[in-house]
Amino acid sequence: MASHAKISNFIWKSLEMNAHGVDFEPVGDSTLFEEVGIDSLDLASVVLDIETEFGIEISGETLRSVRTPGELVDLTMSLVKIL
Repeated sequence: MASHAKISNFIWKSLEMNAHGVDFEPVGDSTLFEEVGIDSLDLASVVLDIETEFGIEISGETLRSVRTPGELVDLTMSLVKIL
């Protein structure tokens, strides 16, 4: 099973690679994606990376409730633990 730190690090690296033009210096776990310009296409790319890396599936319906990097980490952790 993947650790919280591994999942968190992976998600942050994926966000940095997929969200072009976003300054990640002020971004924290509770920063709203839309506050820093991370749009739905950026997030979709990150979710594809997560699904591939951890062998999980995140539904669009579930993803609509995710608004921060911390929530995305928590969601991923919960799905990885189910496996």
